[in-house]
Amino acid sequence: MIIGLGQIGMKYVALKYTYDSTASFTHNLALNKPIIALMCLVIAAYALAMGLWMIALRDVPLSLAYLFNAFAFIFVPILALLIFGEKVNLHYFMGLIMIIIGISLCVRGSNV
Repeated sequence: MIIGLGQIGMKYVALKYTYDSTASFTHNLALNKPIIALMCLVIAAYALAMGLWMIALRDVPLSLAYLFNAFAFIFVPILALLIFGEKVNLHYFMGLIMIIIGISLCVRGSNV
């Protein structure tokens, strides 16, 4: 989930960052202070997610834990739809259902 939020944050940064090719590097930094602060927050979230991932891998087999990364394919496009108004079509929803079924089958079939 943290990685998914990070993707949304990076998209927001990409949309809001402005660059003046005629201005100096420091001027461009000054123009984008809030966006750069958000980018640093997103990078920190990625670092937190990596730390939590490593802690989870102590107790959960990688083959099972990695399945939950597939939730990003569900979570991120839905947030992109809600936040950025990106279009999601019927094929996406069919794929979403297949991902959920696939995760359910794998988890149900595991011995953990």
